[in-house]
Amino acid sequence: MSTNKNNAAQTLFRFVSLRNPQLTETKKINFGFIHRPENIEGEFDKAVANKSAETSKLQALNSIGSEFEGQVFTTVEELEASYFSEMLQIGKKISKREVLNDLDRETTNNFYRSILENTELTALLKNLWNNMIYQVVSQKDFYVKEAISQILKAIHLGFAQNVDHNDEVKKINGENPLENALNAKIVMPKALVTDNQFRIDLPLLMLYLDKHTPKWYGFKGKLNSDGTVNDEVKNIIGKYVV
Repeated sequence: MSTNKNNAAQTLFRFVSLRNPQLTETKKINFGFIHRPENIEGEFDKAVANKSAETSKLQALNSIGSEFEGQVFTTVEELEASYFSEMLQIGKKISKREVLNDLDRETTNNFYRSILENTELTALLKNLWNNMIYQVVSQKDFYVKEAISQILKAIHLGFAQNVDHNDEVKKINGENPLENALNAKIVMPKALVTDNQFRIDLPLLMLYLDKHTPKWYGFKGKLNSDGTVNDEVKNIIGKYVV
């Protein structure tokens, strides 16, 4: 496969992988999912909001990536030396499924509360989420992305401790809601990754890969004369066919 085909395949594959969390309805009190706080937006949100009708969201996100590079964490060591150092250490334990002690839980609890009470800390969290989005879109550094996700997992545990564990919360998360929080998956902000037409076409392609004629503009140049997707796209989506 040529370099151009490789790049096209990687771009579409990344777009497909970003969809999967969004195909599931996730309530904020479902501790199994880590959502970006609603009051945090940044450069990537602006890029998507201001994109042209012909530009996909992924293309818009990629276009702003180079402008954001000055704010990027480039190494894990930078994160270890940052304000999030304690969260990173606890997040590593969560990822390894190690047992957390009372101090770990208290530390995440206090850290989350400090973010709520301090606008400067909220700005740091905003930058962290922007870095996460940058890494997902650019695939720049797996280890940095993993470290950021570990920090977000630890902060999420703090969030879960600050929610009243009422009957509804227990119905969704189980009798021990914090256990669900420890297994949480990060959900990319819906506004950045959801294209309505793509959400229509993808499930239909999974069912009728040889017959469905998709309308999403991202498939432009990747269709046969009869409107079905070409072999390049089939090779990518084929593994998702049900």
